[in-house]
Amino acid sequence: MNGAAGEILIEKDASTNKISARHNRSEDGYLLEVPILLFVVLLTVAILIPHLSPLGRKVVLTIAAVPVLFALYYMIVIPGWRPGVTPLRWPWNWLSFLLCAILIVSAVVIINLN
Repeated sequence: MNGAAGEILIEKDASTNKISARHNRSEDGYLLEVPILLFVVLLTVAILIPHLSPLGRKVVLTIAAVPVLFALYYMIVIPGWRPGVTPLRWPWNWLSFLLCAILIVSAVVIINLN
């Protein structure tokens, strides 16, 4: 194959007569599913919160915090390769994630204590 964007390159080594597949670099890295999951979770919470009792609100916010933390971890700590973008290096990626996680967990705890 020619190696256009999104293709797997198939090569044949003449000396060993073996076929190997090499993944194209433009496909590596960032999964679009994670930001979409984050958007769907937050949209669902925004729609459900006004219609629930105070206890139901606390339960929904606590459950929604888990996929939000997962999405933040994926987007900050292990973002993968993206063309033209340099990801945060260690320890800054972990510090950024921990700061976001502390803020989210603190908000959920404060809401649950009220």
